[in-house]
Amino acid sequence: MPRPAPLPPPQQVAGFLLLLDALGLGALLALSYLLYRSWSITRNRLFVFFFLGFAVLSAGELSRLVLLAVAMTARISELRLFFLTHVAGFIPQLSQTVALTLIAIGYSLEAFRAESLQVILPYWLLRERRAAFWITGVLNTALLAYIVVNAFSVYAASRRNHSLFPALAFLSMLASNVVLLFSLGMENELLFVSSKLLHLAGLLLLLVLAVRVVRLERKEVEV
Repeated sequence: MPRPAPLPPPQQVAGFLLLLDALGLGALLALSYLLYRSWSITRNRLFVFFFLGFAVLSAGELSRLVLLAVAMTARISELRLFFLTHVAGFIPQLSQTVALTLIAIGYSLEAFRAESLQVILPYWLLRERRAAFWITGVLNTALLAYIVVNAFSVYAASRRNHSLFPALAFLSMLASNVVLLFSLGMENELLFVSSKLLHLAGLLLLLVLAVRVVRLERKEVEV
């Protein structure tokens, strides 16, 4: 019988990981707002999918942190155990799967100029508990790899710095996901922290992109 996936955070670095989570949530919220602004200014279709994807990620991370606060302040130990076993890892994984699917659709439309692309998430993913984390982890890694390939193909076609930033950001997130899977398989705390840092680095690159787009468009309007 397979064991459930080990669920961090480890006790020794819990405070540091909570800080990273808070920084990540702040970056996600700021990024969602800036991506919306970027879309409203440029009307670039890709920014719509970026905004929707990172809005889903923000909602998932916010829900997880709220539930974590409820579980940690509750005096019922069973509630804490249920959260750590079934909720802490699953909510961000599922929200990331949905978000990456949206971004992958956006890059598909941008790279291939397709009219439509249907991606169906199997319903049984929502019902599985033990295997769901690993399944979504592998699926997210595959989606990120697909996004990275398309992001670099878009950059190769345009040769614009604005196209390079998301390519590097998603490459960092891909590395984060791969390191996360290794950390869970090897039960290695250092690898888990490294995956968090790589994910945060990817978010910061996207933040830089969104800020640059907004500033550039403002300058053009002023001129």
